[in-house]
Amino acid sequence: MKLPTRGVSVTDGFTPAPKFFRLIATILLIGSFAYAAGVFAFVPEQTFRYVGPAAGSLMAAAALLLQRRGHADLAVRVLVVGSWCVVTVISAWIGGVRSTLVVAYPTIIVLAGWLVSLHLATVLTRLTVAVLVAFVTADHL
Repeated sequence: MKLPTRGVSVTDGFTPAPKFFRLIATILLIGSFAYAAGVFAFVPEQTFRYVGPAAGSLMAAAALLLQRRGHADLAVRVLVVGSWCVVTVISAWIGGVRSTLVVAYPTIIVLAGWLVSLHLATVLTRLTVAVLVAFVTADHL
């Protein structure tokens, strides 16, 4: 089996079926709203906790809008890279390497490799290692 060269998509332009993509984005939207509702119901004084669901909702809504306008490749990239960025920002905000959200990184990296390209999965893996090293360093200062 011959491995692809750098910058060549392993998926050869594969984009997920529109129904599957809408399902993923809708689950992210519903999850964001459910989390925000839980924060409002149980700890309404902690308004800073709305940042994560707001960012996740905006990212999922932007991806859905792009997909509906016919930019499926860009929508998938927004969803994958946006999810990685949201997880990174929220993890930094709520505890760094001790955050329970860091377990989402492997799933996002696998999705990047599956839906976009091996190159993006490699880039996200390297960025994840750098972020986790920064979290550990900050934790020990």
